[in-house]
Amino acid sequence: MELENLISSFQLETLDDGWVESVWENEFMELEELPTEYLSSEEFDMVVQDFKVEIKNVILSCSAENNESLRIWDILGQHTKRLLPVIYYFINQGKVDSENDESRSACLSAASLYFLLLSIPGSSAYRVFRTLLFENALDCFKLSSLLKEESTGKKRIQDEDYDEGDNEGLFYGQKYQLAEGLNSALLDLLSLLKIFSLKDKQTSFELVVQTLTSLTQVDNKISKLNFAWSHASKYNLPTHRNLDDLLHSLSYNAFVALYLLSRGRLHESDVACVEMVLDNLLPGLAWGGSLGTARERTIMRHNVLAFVRNCLLPIAKEQDELEGTVLTLVRHLCGAVVRMATDVRRLVKELQDSMPNIIIALVERFKDVSPTVCGKALSAVSECASLPSIIDIICSSFDRELE
Repeated sequence: MELENLISSFQLETLDDGWVESVWENEFMELEELPTEYLSSEEFDMVVQDFKVEIKNVILSCSAENNESLRIWDILGQHTKRLLPVIYYFINQGKVDSENDESRSACLSAASLYFLLLSIPGSSAYRVFRTLLFENALDCFKLSSLLKEESTGKKRIQDEDYDEGDNEGLFYGQKYQLAEGLNSALLDLLSLLKIFSLKDKQTSFELVVQTLTSLTQVDNKISKLNFAWSHASKYNLPTHRNLDDLLHSLSYNAFVALYLLSRGRLHESDVACVEMVLDNLLPGLAWGGSLGTARERTIMRHNVLAFVRNCLLPIAKEQDELEGTVLTLVRHLCGAVVRMATDVRRLVKELQDSMPNIIIALVERFKDVSPTVCGKALSAVSECASLPSIIDIICSSFDRELE
């Protein structure tokens, strides 16, 4: 089988036994450097791509032959103990050295490979699922923040696990490559979620939902996503025309994954999965995210609203979870009203504090050499003086908004 030749390409036999044992003993919490003669990030990335193609071909044949997955583990099983620490190492390298193109690509490939291994039937028998390793693999999706534009025009990762450095943003080609890697990893995560249940692993389930929720906000340019599917099992495969297509695919497939996670109940807390998904999405519905222009926030709100209305509420109704789902919705809306009222009153206080400075600035304009500027300043002061109280008017206007 070609798989045997590909597994040898990882050069697992060259790894020191002590290095491998230390990773397992520390439960994937601590990690030492790999030997310098081992595969570089670029070499590892290339090996993973070939390996994934062969693995996927074998997985597809599993449906036709029930014993095919056993044949896979006959080959992979003896290498799992060494392969998982290597996967963890390259995932961690991509997080630490996020400014390096090769490190980012190898990081996403390693995460993608891990999701793929978990999706092979029988993976639990070989201890493939490790909580911390799985959470680290999910952390790779935080690289998506490098694709977002801030007001300064810079891109940065807003997470303490990542090295910010002096990153002033990525070029178009770098962002395109990163978006391709993120899409590939997400598609493998989607394949995993269809056959591997996380309902008995509540912490991991919550982290997946939070990660996917953040990915739904990557695309803030294309509105009116189509969520009117009868069953959201079809992935949106990017056409590779441009970066916007990749970002659109990333957000859309994140919504598809959330749809897949919305059925059933968590075993530990007996909470409906649809309520947990809604709990994470609703802040985006109320605020549309904290970054971006007003139009971009409006688009994000529209997409979340469409997903909740067309997908989550029908699931809640179908599973007799509508009451709890509506209560979750009401709770978030009440919290949003309180936050909005607090923000409005803070703005009124800032206006009150700024008003003397505004009047002084207007008076200074009386000395302007331009008659037009001077006249407008006089007119503004005159209009303010004719009002009973400009502060009272501002306050009453905001009060009416809150009633």
